[in-house]
Amino acid sequence: MNNKSLITIIAGNSPMPQLRIGGYTNVSVGRVEINVYGEWGDICDSSLDDNDAKVICRQMGLGTRYSRILTLPSSAMSERIVYGDLNCNGDEDRVDLCEHVEYPNDCSHTGNVAIVCTDYCECFSVYY
Repeated sequence: MNNKSLITIIAGNSPMPQLRIGGYTNVSVGRVEINVYGEWGDICDSSLDDNDAKVICRQMGLGTRYSRILTLPSSAMSERIVYGDLNCNGDEDRVDLCEHVEYPNDCSHTGNVAIVCTDYCECFSVYY
């Protein structure tokens, strides 16, 4: 699909996007990347919360009990923003079932979305 101005706000109206953390699919802490219509990119960090983290972690088959959204500094950014205004209630199985916008034009890179996906409450630190 070549129409990069497509906007989807109604949940479930788009194909299920692939998710990965830091370019890998087998880690539980790192920068979130999303594939929309074959293009890997970032999720806008402007409105994300822990409900969104639960859904992102759940879709990847990772722990959700203590999932959290983190923001990495702009130096960690490498991808175009392809998903924004994600608004999950925390019970959805996939991010495309949450309200969202594809290829948002009102989001700039102020930080990159990073995530922690775990079912265990242990002390941990994320270094970047």
